[in-house]
Amino acid sequence: MDDLELPKYTDYISILHAFEVAVENYKDKPLVHYQAAPKSMEFKTLTYREVDIITTYLANKWGPILLPAISSDEAQCVATLGHESSVQSMLMFFTILKLGLPYFTIPSNCDKTITTHLLKLGKPGYIIASNTYFKTKLHLSTTMTINDVTIPVEPWEEYDMDYLIKVATTAAKKQQYTKLNGVPVNQESPAFIVATGGTTSDFPNIIVRSNQSMLYCLNEILLKSKDLVKVNENNNNKDKTPLRHPVMKSTDIGLMAIPLDRFSTIGDGFLWSMLVGSAVLVFHHDPPPTMHEILAVIKNYKVTWMRCTVTQLNRLGDYYTQELGGEEENAEIIPATALEAFKGCLYGGAPVRLSTEKTLKAQGFKLTPVYAGSAMPYLSFELFDQDMYQLVIRNNYPGLPKGIGNRPNGDFVNGDLFVTNDKHKSHNIWTFVGRVFHVFTMESGKKVCPTRMELEVCYEDIIQNCALIGENRKCTAIIVELSVEKAVNYSPNAMITKVYEAVHRANKYVPKHYTVIVPDMVYILPLNKRLSLTVKDTVFHPKVIAEFAQEIEQMYNNNDINASVHFNNNAAAIEDLSVKDNNEY
Repeated sequence: MDDLELPKYTDYISILHAFEVAVENYKDKPLVHYQAAPKSMEFKTLTYREVDIITTYLANKWGPILLPAISSDEAQCVATLGHESSVQSMLMFFTILKLGLPYFTIPSNCDKTITTHLLKLGKPGYIIASNTYFKTKLHLSTTMTINDVTIPVEPWEEYDMDYLIKVATTAAKKQQYTKLNGVPVNQESPAFIVATGGTTSDFPNIIVRSNQSMLYCLNEILLKSKDLVKVNENNNNKDKTPLRHPVMKSTDIGLMAIPLDRFSTIGDGFLWSMLVGSAVLVFHHDPPPTMHEILAVIKNYKVTWMRCTVTQLNRLGDYYTQELGGEEENAEIIPATALEAFKGCLYGGAPVRLSTEKTLKAQGFKLTPVYAGSAMPYLSFELFDQDMYQLVIRNNYPGLPKGIGNRPNGDFVNGDLFVTNDKHKSHNIWTFVGRVFHVFTMESGKKVCPTRMELEVCYEDIIQNCALIGENRKCTAIIVELSVEKAVNYSPNAMITKVYEAVHRANKYVPKHYTVIVPDMVYILPLNKRLSLTVKDTVFHPKVIAEFAQEIEQMYNNNDINASVHFNNNAAAIEDLSVKDNNEY
């Protein structure tokens, strides 16, 4: 298929159909390069045809086990637990896909309580666990009881790839199996059950994604994004060829720097790649790769794009400032200039630190945030408070999961907040500033979105995390967690001064006539204390407020609140306020 051509999402009946088309078009091209062994820099290859042959073989093996288990009206999917080996997770996914069964992968960072909660919501008819998870977490138990229902559990054999391709190819040649008749699917059929990030409540929720929803998002939003056309033209597409899918060509190689333990990694990895016939490189994630190993692979294998987490991007910034400890402390730095083929990375869930952005830009990395620009015809912005607008996704958006609408007409308000200005509003230029869930209302009735201020505070290199608070209070306060590795290089007074300076810079984001943060309302955690984080590695504000309730009350009770209330009546907020030592530090 020519790089100038790309079918419409409606050309496919299902994701399985899209994979079958990819196998036909790209038979002997590499689909996956997988790590030969943990920590090894050698990667082996499976082609599109080989993955197809292997997973058809495995579908015939697993079909008689899984299909009867999902025949019940109660059972909705096959759930998977444990994803230490990405190549095994990939085979697991395509095997279940060929059976026409919805795929529900539980993220590896979920503890037992959250895992049980997600399984209750997902109602799996069968659970497949990696060998490691089966032995260490399930203690060889072949059943799990969820919602008073006993669900069978089967360990996934850690298949030897060389042996597997041999027996699968032999079976195919001898016609020992035929294409299995799984559950019939169409565009409306459920394909994935997705676990949300769990950042807006104590527990994550689930979203059922149909084949249509998945295909539209992958094909129309990512591969045809007008925003990404601009990024590609500015950074990589030197000849300005008007590609219809500018982000990826069939010659590209993607790197999955994180486990295939969630919908986004599978979608952004294999499903995205197979639509254009490109390849994906995956690690064995037990133990996880170091930042130096990730960069070495990008360099040696001419990787063009990477899927990673915000945490990994922040670690990349630390790598280039040589502030990573452990085995990477003495590693020779791989300069960004050596990553000649690299275009960029995909990440989500939270913004990178401002200090990370500054470091990476200095190294030559170009960070261009994109927010589903091609979906603009289906989006609207309605006033939330002051200059903030909340995003509304219209009910006719083809990528909208079925039943997710939270308005009477089926529209979906996703909780994201944006700002703009009058000269940009007509051009649909909006800046993401946080989420409705993070907004708190002060005693005065004024609403505060803390995200911009918290990012600015965390720009200071000795600050690891922070949480702005002020719900039903006269003034705002902030709790600051220091980076132990960086803070130890400063005296106590120097640390405190740096924190106060960071807070002062953040006050520029305080709207006029709102209260600014004064030094007396800054609480610096002892070095052995940490702020609770979500699964996305962002601060979990409700838990922080509960865990440090005593310290928060002391901060408000021990200070003259009336003296601590300062309003931003001009651009020079708290310019004249003194910096005081925190005697409790």
